[in-house]
Amino acid sequence: MSSVALVVALCGCGNVPGLTSEDFYGLSPNPRVWLHGQVTHAGTGAPLPDVAIELSGYSTRSDRNGAYRLDGLTATEVSGSASAHGFLPQPLSMTLRPGANTRDIALQPQACGRYTCTADQFCDGNRGECVKGATLTGSVVDACTGAGLDARVTVDMKSLCSSAASGKSYFELKNITPGGPQVLAVGKTGYQAFSKALTLQPGFNVVDAVALTPLGGCAAGTPTNVACTCTESYCQ
Repeated sequence: MSSVALVVALCGCGNVPGLTSEDFYGLSPNPRVWLHGQVTHAGTGAPLPDVAIELSGYSTRSDRNGAYRLDGLTATEVSGSASAHGFLPQPLSMTLRPGANTRDIALQPQACGRYTCTADQFCDGNRGECVKGATLTGSVVDACTGAGLDARVTVDMKSLCSSAASGKSYFELKNITPGGPQVLAVGKTGYQAFSKALTLQPGFNVVDAVALTPLGGCAAGTPTNVACTCTESYCQ
């Protein structure tokens, strides 16, 4: 008896309930198979968006409500993983059946990361702890005259211009990843570039005044002042 005839015969019997769409998927030679569910924070139960779910070569990401769906799968035993920045990756293994399959996922946060550290803290990968970010202060002066300079100061991909408006020069870079060695780089048009390796402690750090030498040396006189600018997205 063909599959169609079998379906008709079963539906015609008074004591046999009608077949559902899931049953029809099971009778098809190439049944549709999909997996859906929600991803949440294992500690708080909050939905997690933008979680990568991969299963047997198919992949997707959870939406802003933590929901996800994977289509085009095969009714067989499959394996994969769910992962997101700041969380421990979770391996996935299951046997899929024709039609809809449900699997909710709860991800455990890492010991420290974006979901456990506050805005002014960083994750110390060596200790697995959240530590307070570093602040670096100092000044930039002309090595020949001692006058304050408005120069470009950069550490840990964070930059600003030192302020010499009052005749003195001062800078304060905030939210720097503590540790080291890190490179303090200072530059200004007409002056030799300066760099120094630093190891920063969580919290407040002070560096000695940075003295920039004119390109032609002190004998060449004070270079024409070119105002410092810092407009990139990482400028403070």
